[in-house]
Amino acid sequence: MLFGLCLVGLQIQSVAQVKDSIIDNSVVDVVKTFKPILSDAIKIPIQPNPDKPETKKPVYTYDLDVQTVQIAPNIYTIKPLSLGTSLLPKLKNNYSKIGFGNYNSPLVEFYLNTVRNKQMRAGIFYKHISANGNENQTNYSNNTLHGNFNYFKSNQHYSIEAYYHRNRVQLYGRPDSFGFDAEQGKIIYNLIDVQAGASNSAKDSASFTHQTKVHYYNYSNQAKQQENNLGIYTTLRKSFEQLPVELQAGFRMNQYDSAGTAYNRRFFYLNPEIKLEEANYYLKAGFNTFFVTDSVDSKGHFFPKAEAGFHIIPKKFEVFAGLTGNVQVNTYRSITTENPFVQNPNQNNTVHQLELYGGFKGQLSPQCGFHIQSSSSQLENNLYFIYRAQDSLKTTDPSAGSQIAVYDGTKGTLTQLQIHVYYQNGEKWRINMSTLINSYKMDKLTDAFGRPEFESKLNIWYNIADKIYTKFDLFYIGERAFGSNTIGNLTPVKKGMMNAYTDVNLGIEYRYKKHISTFLQLNNLTNNNYQRWAAYTNYRFNLMAGFTFTF
Repeated sequence: MLFGLCLVGLQIQSVAQVKDSIIDNSVVDVVKTFKPILSDAIKIPIQPNPDKPETKKPVYTYDLDVQTVQIAPNIYTIKPLSLGTSLLPKLKNNYSKIGFGNYNSPLVEFYLNTVRNKQMRAGIFYKHISANGNENQTNYSNNTLHGNFNYFKSNQHYSIEAYYHRNRVQLYGRPDSFGFDAEQGKIIYNLIDVQAGASNSAKDSASFTHQTKVHYYNYSNQAKQQENNLGIYTTLRKSFEQLPVELQAGFRMNQYDSAGTAYNRRFFYLNPEIKLEEANYYLKAGFNTFFVTDSVDSKGHFFPKAEAGFHIIPKKFEVFAGLTGNVQVNTYRSITTENPFVQNPNQNNTVHQLELYGGFKGQLSPQCGFHIQSSSSQLENNLYFIYRAQDSLKTTDPSAGSQIAVYDGTKGTLTQLQIHVYYQNGEKWRINMSTLINSYKMDKLTDAFGRPEFESKLNIWYNIADKIYTKFDLFYIGERAFGSNTIGNLTPVKKGMMNAYTDVNLGIEYRYKKHISTFLQLNNLTNNNYQRWAAYTNYRFNLMAGFTFTF
C-alpha cells in the first residue's frame, strides 16, 4: 500500500510539474524482482475407469434325430514294408574247408560259431592236415581242436577257451646208416591248453581298467616227457591328472619231467610304466623286474625302460628311441614248437640285458605306411640249434639224428634292422613286406647255428571283381651256419653253411556263389629242395585243391 501511495504521489507530482523543463521528456524505469506464484492444482475426484458394457451370450437349442448304426470291423493283414539295406544280413555260422593234395595230403577244416548276440559269443574249430613223404620219412600229421566262449555284461567281459593240439613229426634227418626204422623216429606231441580271462572297458580316459588271465597247459610226448605250466597275469591301467599309468604283473610255475626227473621253475615279474603324451611328442618311462627260482638257484633281474617319440609331421612322420630289457623263458613247449626235431632240450632263459633301439614310422598316404627300427641287445644264453650226429660207439642212441638246443653264454650281442612297409587299397589290394637283418656276436659258440642273418617276406592279396581272390607269398631266408656233434659233446665238431633259399607260394580262390568257393594252393613253386634245419629238407613242389562252403 505504501508503494501505491508513493506511486500516486509521484503521478500527482508529475502532473504538477508538467511545465518543468528538466524532467519533461524523461523516462523512468521501475525495477523489481519477479517471484511467480502457482496456484494449487484442482483435482478431479473421479476415477478414470469407464463403465464396461454388459454382454450376454445367446443360447441356441437344436433338436436332432440321432440313429445308431452298427458296423462290423473288417481286419486284414498288410504286407510289411521292406527296409532295404538297413536290415542286418543273415549270418552263416558254419564254415567248412575240404581239400586234398599230392603227398597224400588231406585237409579238413570246420568252424561253428554263434550268430549275433549282445551278451555272448561262442565257437568251435577243428582242423586236420597230414602228408606221407617219400619213403615214409617226411610223414607228419597235425590235428587241432579249439573252443571258446565269451560273455559280455555291462562294461565287463569274461572269456574261456580250451585248446587241444596233436602234432606228429618224423626224425627223417637220420641217414639209413643209423639203423632206425620209421616207427622209432616218430614223435607225437600232445598239448592241452586252457585259459580264462576277465576284463572291463573304460567309461572315460580316467577310468580304471584291468585285464586278468589264468592260463594252464600240459605238453607231452609218447616218450614220457611232459611239461605242466600254470600262470596268472594281469594288466592294470589308471590315469592320474591325465597321466596314464600301467602295471603288468604275473606269476608262473613251470615243471618239466623227463623219465621221472623233474625240473621246477618259478617266475614273477612286475613292470610299471607311466606315459606322458602331448600334441607333438610322447614320453614313456618305467622298469621291468623279473625273478626266477629253479631247482638250483634263485636270481633277480632289473631293467630300466624308457622311450621318447617326436611327431615331426603329426600322424604322418614320427621318430622314436628308447631302451629296455627282458627275460625270454625257454620251455620244452616253446623250443619244440620252433624246432619240433629237438629231443631232451636244455631249458635256459635268454636274458636281454640292455636293448637300445630307435627308428621312425609314419604314413606315405592313408593307404601306405612304414616302420623302420634298429636295435642292439646284450644277450645272455641266446638259443641256437645244431645237429646231433650218430656216435659210432652208441649205435642205438634214440636221439641220434635229432636237433640239439644249445646256448651261447653271457656276453653275446645281437644287432638288428627291421623294415616293414604295407599298402592297402580298400578291399582290392593288400601288400605287406618285411625284412629283418641280424648280426650276431658270439661269446662261447663260434657261429649263430641255425639262425639266418637275413630274412625277408612279401605277401600280396588281390581281389578281382569280388569273384577271384589271389594270394602271393614269397619267403627268402639267407645262409645259416651248420653245426654237428656227437653224443655228450655240445661243441660242434663239424661246421658248414646251409644255402639260402626262396619259397614262393600262390593261392587262388574262386567264389562260385556267395557261400560256395573253390581253391587251389601251390607251394614251393621253384621246386627248391632246401633245409630249414640242418639235415632236414622241406617238401619240393606241392599243391592242394578243394572247396569251401558256409551254411
